[in-house]
Amino acid sequence: IDKKNNSEILKENQITKPSEKFLFGNKFISNNADDPTFLTAEIGLAHNGKVEICKKLIQASVRAGFDAVKIQTYSKGRISKKTRTSRYFEETLGQEEPIADFLDNIIFTDDQLFEIFEYAKSLKIEMFSTPFDKVSVDFLNNLNVSGFKISSMDLINIPLIKYASSFNKPIILSTGMSSLGEIETAIETCLEQNNDKISVLHCISSYPCPLEFTNINKIKKISQTFGVISGFSDHTIETITPSVAVASGARVVEKHITLDKGMDGPDHNFSLTPKEMIEMVSLVRKIEVSLSGHTLKKSPAELSSKQNLRRSIYAAQDLYSGDILTEECISVKSPGDGLPVKYLDLIIGKRLIGNISKDYPLSWELFFNS
Repeated sequence: IDKKNNSEILKENQITKPSEKFLFGNKFISNNADDPTFLTAEIGLAHNGKVEICKKLIQASVRAGFDAVKIQTYSKGRISKKTRTSRYFEETLGQEEPIADFLDNIIFTDDQLFEIFEYAKSLKIEMFSTPFDKVSVDFLNNLNVSGFKISSMDLINIPLIKYASSFNKPIILSTGMSSLGEIETAIETCLEQNNDKISVLHCISSYPCPLEFTNINKIKKISQTFGVISGFSDHTIETITPSVAVASGARVVEKHITLDKGMDGPDHNFSLTPKEMIEMVSLVRKIEVSLSGHTLKKSPAELSSKQNLRRSIYAAQDLYSGDILTEECISVKSPGDGLPVKYLDLIIGKRLIGNISKDYPLSWELFFNS
C-alpha cells in the first residue's frame, strides 16, 4: 500500500493489454470518441417476472435508440433468507416481501428466456445479461449472447469472472463498492484467459444515486489507470447524467429503464420511463456530435452567424467611378457581406472603377478589373 497517497500500487506489467476496440454483436465498443457510445438499456428486474412486460421494455428500448438491452440471469437462492443485511428494497419502498423472495419469484424459465431473446433478435436489438452463477453463464452462452456483464457485487467473484471470460466473449465489469486493486484483479482475471475484450464501468452502488455523488471524474481515472475502455453504470434518476458521463469520457453507458416508476420492485423508482429514455438517448447523441471532429473548422451552426454578425466595409454615401476612396466615404458595419475590415488600409486612396450606392457593401470589383 502506498500510505502517502492512500492508494494501492498497481502492477505495471501485463502480458495481454485490454483492447481499444471490439465488436459486441454488430456494434462496436470503442475508445475512439468518433465512434458512437454503446448504450445499454438495463431492464434488470423491472420486468417483474412477466414476459409481456419484458417485451414492452425491449420495444421501448428500440424506439429510444439504445444499442442493447440487458436483464439479469440467476438461480434461486441468490440472496440468503437467513440474514437481514440486504434491506434497501424493503426500507426504501416500504415493501413487505423480502428481496430474497422477490428475486426468486420473478425468475424466468428457460423457455421464457429463449422467447424473450428471440423477440429481441426479431427487433434487431442486441440482448445480453448479467449472470450471477456459472449455470447462468452456460445457459446464456447456449443462447449465443454476444457478451457478459459482471455486476458490481460480483467484481470480487473471481471464479465467476474467470469462467465467463473463458468463452472469449466481451466482458463488461461494473465497479460499484470496489477499490482500484479489486478492479485490477478483475481485469487481470479476464486477461489471464486471453480475453482482452473488456470494458470497465464506473458505478455508484446507491439506489438511487444523487447526481452530486456520482464522482463522474472516476470514468477517466479508470481509463487512464488500467488502459481499458471505460464507461458508466448510472443509478441516478436524471436523464442528463449519461450525457455528462459521455462528455467525461464514457464509451459505454448503462441506464435502468421501466414502464412505470410506481410499479412494485426494487429498480423502478430510479429507472427511466419510455419518454425519458428517448430524451436520454437524444442528449447523448447530441453530446457525441459536439465532441467529434477534433478540428478548428467553423461548425455549420456558426457559419451563418459569421455571415450575419461579422463586420465589413460599406459605402457611407453614393460613390461613383473615378472617385478617390477616403475614410469619410466608408463605414464599418454588419453583416459581413463586403470586404473584410482588415483590407481597409489597402483600399483607402484607391480610385473607384465603378459606382456604388450608399449603405451597400464594397467589393474588389470596385477597384480591380476581373
